[in-house]
Amino acid sequence: MVAESALLPAIAAGLPVLDLRLPAPLCTGDEVRIQAYANRISASVGLKPGDDLDLFGPDGAPRANLAPVMLAMSAVELGTLRAGPDLVAGAIDRLRPLTPAANTAPP
Repeated sequence: MVAESALLPAIAAGLPVLDLRLPAPLCTGDEVRIQAYANRISASVGLKPGDDLDLFGPDGAPRANLAPVMLAMSAVELGTLRAGPDLVAGAIDRLRPLTPAANTAPP
């Protein structure tokens, strides 16, 4: 499949070639899988799996760690079809009006 995909023309100029290799089989239990997931997500913001990711403030407003965590989660969940930074930024921007802090007028 990888060899065949290399022969196909790019669908759109500027798009990276997708890595179509199958992932190595993972024959471990749920605990190992969940720990690997937690390690990858927390490492995206320089933390350990047991640390608070600090994604939202007390007022519900998104914090700086939200974008890198969303990008890392997307990469884990979707692989080569993961979300890009622009998509994540747009999602966070759309979230802001829904948070209580955004609905409060500045003093």
